[in-house]
Amino acid sequence: MSRRAIIAMFGLAIAAPASSQIKVDITGGLSQPMPIAIPAMPTPQQTSTPAGDTAALGNRIAEVITADLKGSGLFTPLGPGSLRPVAMPQVAAPDFTFWTTTGAQALVQGSVRANGNGSLTVGCYLYDVFAKTLMVQQEFTIGAQYWRRTAHKCADLVYTRLTGEGPYFDSRVVYVSETGPKNNRTKRLAIMDQDGASHRFLTNGQSLVLTPRFAPNQQTITYMSYVKKQPRVYVYSIGSGTQRLIVNQPYMTFSPRFSPDSRSIIFSMSVGGNTDLYRVGAGGGAPVRLTTSPGIDTGASYSPDGRQIVFESDRSGTQQLYVMNADGSNPRALTANFDRAVGNPVWSADGRSIYVLYDEHGSNRVARVGLDGSTRDVATGLTGSGLDRPYSGGEFSVSRGGAVAVTAGDNLHPSDVAIASGGSLRHLTHLNGQLDAKVLGQPQRLQVVSSYDQRPIDAWMITPPDFDPAKKYPLILEIHGGPQAAYGPAFSTDDQLYASAGYIVLYTNPRGSTSYGQAFTDLIEKDYPGHDYDDLMSAVDAAIATGHVDPNNLFVTGGSGGGVLTAWIVGKTDRFRAAASQKPVIELASFALTTDFAAGFTPGWRKERPWEDPQGYWKYSPLSLVGNIKTPTLVVVGSEDYRTPVSQAEQLYEALQLRRVPTALVKVPGASHGGIAARPSQAAAKASAILAWFDRYRTKTVAGSTPSGEGTSASTAH
Repeated sequence: MSRRAIIAMFGLAIAAPASSQIKVDITGGLSQPMPIAIPAMPTPQQTSTPAGDTAALGNRIAEVITADLKGSGLFTPLGPGSLRPVAMPQVAAPDFTFWTTTGAQALVQGSVRANGNGSLTVGCYLYDVFAKTLMVQQEFTIGAQYWRRTAHKCADLVYTRLTGEGPYFDSRVVYVSETGPKNNRTKRLAIMDQDGASHRFLTNGQSLVLTPRFAPNQQTITYMSYVKKQPRVYVYSIGSGTQRLIVNQPYMTFSPRFSPDSRSIIFSMSVGGNTDLYRVGAGGGAPVRLTTSPGIDTGASYSPDGRQIVFESDRSGTQQLYVMNADGSNPRALTANFDRAVGNPVWSADGRSIYVLYDEHGSNRVARVGLDGSTRDVATGLTGSGLDRPYSGGEFSVSRGGAVAVTAGDNLHPSDVAIASGGSLRHLTHLNGQLDAKVLGQPQRLQVVSSYDQRPIDAWMITPPDFDPAKKYPLILEIHGGPQAAYGPAFSTDDQLYASAGYIVLYTNPRGSTSYGQAFTDLIEKDYPGHDYDDLMSAVDAAIATGHVDPNNLFVTGGSGGGVLTAWIVGKTDRFRAAASQKPVIELASFALTTDFAAGFTPGWRKERPWEDPQGYWKYSPLSLVGNIKTPTLVVVGSEDYRTPVSQAEQLYEALQLRRVPTALVKVPGASHGGIAARPSQAAAKASAILAWFDRYRTKTVAGSTPSGEGTSASTAH
């Protein structure tokens, strides 16, 4: 690729001399790093400063520039440790003959000068070695104690000039630091440079802090804090090291974000069952209510010019994208005619459209929504960062120039970073190359039609790595949680472990799953568990019909909503040889009063409270079917699960014990509901426990036939 082509690709603003051979070549996502020389910066006079003498600082600044550019992956820097010193006169008049011998295509030089007021002035020069020309130069003056920032600024100057992308290295990261034992964690607000240097704490840890965000001016930070369980919004000034309380209301408050001019903050606040958007000045004052419609309004952000606000709301009964004027007037739904839930709205740089994430048949996509409501996909095939199960998911980011970066993978590859371009994805990373040397279970799409109402149901099978189509294999039905969630064509360690143990793994999106339209999701509204059972059994029947599944060696497992359905299934049928119900809900009334979202369970899940409709609660409780269970059932739960409390799992375990049904209870130490597989060791241990349970009841399958001897019946209990 020619240098002129590179310049066109990255949008550089200067003409390229024909003699230059500089390249920043990115092909198929794999870069060809450009050699670049970065010698130590000389000083006109060696002078002591609070950060060290200027000669030493010249070397340290060059080292930081070297590390920055190397970390980008686009450059192969020759740092000060491998290069000869440069004299002051050579900074503005390089010896290009010498620099050509180093193999460098570009040269970064500079100088360090101490000023009388305690500041430093650092010059930064970028040269094209082959063209023997100066490409760009700039001086930076800053307090000596902040010398690292001059290095980052110089690295940004080089990076921006050669790639056309915006600056990056002179940036800081603000985050919540967690320290201390798990039962007594201290959460403090912390800040550091993007390379990990200059780390310091901003708060003392005496109160919980959440969701920090920089102001566009990069001088202040807004964040949430809980003081005696009361939510507050603060603004922290980086320069002065002081914080100001700007919102102190006795209501749930969340998601504060700055306006483009850094003068206002928008946030959500729940009052009287409604969650509305409010605005407050960055200096404090009375919050101004911007939305008033019944529903939950969240995820608000200002347009680049500050004139409009985008937000998510369920005020119409389904999650939609809305836009209104910055004063709250003229709210309008942009996705009213788009039958998918959208989220994570991000304004385009020109403010004319909004990028959103949505799920389609178990696979996330990025769409660009115009202010007229038009919708166009810009990226498909996204996958999330989870590993244990194949949940749909994904993340994206949009550059100033409109490039869309996404996380993308498939059944055989965990998520990598990719760029969406021309309807396809160009992968930039390959982070799990070690999997290429392994033989993995292979995915197959399975056509399923529900026996209840003939609806098509999406399903996938993962076959064992040594799959032989002439043989029959035991099958594990693995059910997703939610229940309003979705599986998709994504990598799963659980599924691969099960397949490597010789099982075909079946997973599916029964009615109630997301990504198929609101009507499909609503099929289980106030009727769960229900005919999702029929969808799951139809999927098992379809898998058996392929001829690859031993119908007498069927197993079932699932977590959360999948744990509910696992317990429900073994109460309805004896066709499975063994089951593993993970973090289940077994008795709905006690769950409604002990879960961590008890306040929202009614009317979100059930219209009535438990004492108002005890029979309705019992009807949808798997405990009501325990008298039918004959299937050996393992019960798994995290010891710190407050979503589906441990008591739910214990009820199922104790009921099975009383009925003398083979069972065991596994508690994962310290694990929350969503964190039961967060630690790799615990994820592997959990899957191993389930496999050991299934292997105990698995019978040997004869190739090409069903096993002789004992088998389970396919009868249904009612």
